[in-house]
This record gives sequence, C-alpha cells and structure tokens, in this order.
Amino acid sequence: MDLLTPLFVSRKVLSPREKKYSVLTNMLTIYSCMTYYILLSQDSEQDSYYHANQLGESSFKKFYCDDGYQVLIKLIQNYPDKLSEVQIIDSAKHHYTIEEFLDEIKELELIV
Repeated sequence: MDLLTPLFVSRKVLSPREKKYSVLTNMLTIYSCMTYYILLSQDSEQDSYYHANQLGESSFKKFYCDDGYQVLIKLIQNYPDKLSEVQIIDSAKHHYTIEEFLDEIKELELIV
C-alpha cells in the first residue's frame, strides 16, 4: 500500500490525524524489532546483556537466533526439570513463559 493512498476503515474515510496514526502504527508493526533474553534462576536482568543470554531478535518477519536460543533448546531437550526456573524477557521488559515466547516467534522464519 502506498503511504499516500487514502485509508478506509469500515467504509469511513479516516481523518488526517487518524491516517497519520494508522500509517505510523503500520510502519511500527512492519519495521518493529524486538530482542529476547533468557534468564535462569541465578541470573539478573544485568546478565541479559551477555551474548549467551540473548535468545535472538525479531525483525522483518524473521527471528535471528543468538546463543541463548541454543541454550533454551538444550534445556528443553536435556533438562526439562529446570524449565520452571527459566525467565524470558524482551527489550521492552515484558516477561514471557517459554510457551508464550514460542508462540511469539512461531510465525517468524528462524534464521540460525
């Protein structure tokens, strides 16, 4: 869609303010970038900056895996009893369960 094309919602022409907000929202949705981190029970949020704690980054409908993603996979496969100790946070400080995180990235193409 061209950014200059009028936007219609329920056959109603949007006001200039609504158009601007809608275009900005669409741009943020398309170009948003989020980094995800894995923290174990002994880790603090400061530890999330280490490469081993970075799960990866979502951008442009892709998920670029970092070292933390491999850590998560190994935990799931080899240490299922430790999964209750895992915290996942994103760069906006939202917290996720493992299931919620996997739901967040399931539609994205994984780039390992």
